[in-house]
Amino acid sequence: MNNTKKVKKIAILSTQQNYKWVSMREVLPSIEKCWVKAANDQLFEHKLINADSEPLRNYIHFLMDCDLIVVIAFNETISKLMRQIRLNFYISAPFVLHLYGHGTLGLWPQYRFGVLEIMTNQDIFIGTCPGDIACVNLTSLNACVLDIPYPHFPLEQTVSTTVIPAKVFAYIGRITDQKNLDILIEAYHLLHTQNSNVMPLYIYGKEDYFGSPNMGIVSTECLQNLKELVRNYGLSEKIVFKGFIEREIIYQELSESHIFVSPSTHSDENFGMALMRSLSFGASAVVSDWGGHKVFSRLMAERVMTSKVIFEKGRPLISALDFSLKMKEASVKQSGLATRELALPTYFSAEAVSYEFQNILKMLENSDPAIKAEILTVTETTRILYKQQAHFESTGDIQRAFNSYEDPIAQLYLKAYSED
Repeated sequence: MNNTKKVKKIAILSTQQNYKWVSMREVLPSIEKCWVKAANDQLFEHKLINADSEPLRNYIHFLMDCDLIVVIAFNETISKLMRQIRLNFYISAPFVLHLYGHGTLGLWPQYRFGVLEIMTNQDIFIGTCPGDIACVNLTSLNACVLDIPYPHFPLEQTVSTTVIPAKVFAYIGRITDQKNLDILIEAYHLLHTQNSNVMPLYIYGKEDYFGSPNMGIVSTECLQNLKELVRNYGLSEKIVFKGFIEREIIYQELSESHIFVSPSTHSDENFGMALMRSLSFGASAVVSDWGGHKVFSRLMAERVMTSKVIFEKGRPLISALDFSLKMKEASVKQSGLATRELALPTYFSAEAVSYEFQNILKMLENSDPAIKAEILTVTETTRILYKQQAHFESTGDIQRAFNSYEDPIAQLYLKAYSED
């Protein structure tokens, strides 16, 4: 009699199509590494599959024997593959799908490309902040969703641990209307009015020209408008637009001598890679109390200050006055930070993230095969959202799902995103 235990298998579906977002070039490989480590540590046989280039025939037999299929990122190519796996080959192994910015969209991309209808309550969504969890729960009555951060992998460079007073405020990220950089500049102006010797503000990044596509709002000439605002305030020597620079160079330039600032209320501010990177180098931060920023303020309250998000008419915003006061407080507070306070919490470590992935594998091993999977049930609110998206797509606007920021459904999702 053969008592050899069957080796569990996990497929990791990777894609580079999402690399058009600069942050994804860092995020996706780091998540892949953590899944590979989790599989090795749990003695799962694993296969990392490039869904963009590797033909299905090369790995379909592995999939058919799989116990779990991890979907690193979502796009149309991945959606077609997921449907083939479930509908054509009848593979019932649970999917693990990383959300990124799709929580605030009510998962309409997954619905639009026919994936939500094949997913069950045994599949798992992974978000990176409490807002992701709240938004998925607003979308589906029986979805399984977990909160696991992006992992931190150090950059390959040596940085001094000596604590020195802050020298600059620094925004690092996309330049787009939803990032509220006009409010940042106004906040800096208020600070400068009180103290003309205030440290300078560096703005790193390039314009993305996306506007608010889910609201049907086209981009303004954002960068041009911001530069004009700086000139009008007479701050051209104090606020410096640095353009797009590779992150390794940015942090060689800044090291721990900066205060990261971001008043963003972007609809997919689900984590904050630039924020985490700055904190890992010893910076402190002033950010909006929004999305993924909340995770950092909860775990690193001594270094991360938040400014309350205001829900009035239109897009959620930040008070320039409040943000200015927090910037002032942070500039005083940072000089007193002890070296022991500069380390990132282990919560963000690659080891901790891999451990969370291992827990998913353990949960899979302990699951009862007699329990039948149930197709995901979406809420009535979500059904209305999907009808709206279909209507806008019929008019040629495929990315739009909400009537406006005043749309009651949009308000529901945005307020859910601001939950702790």
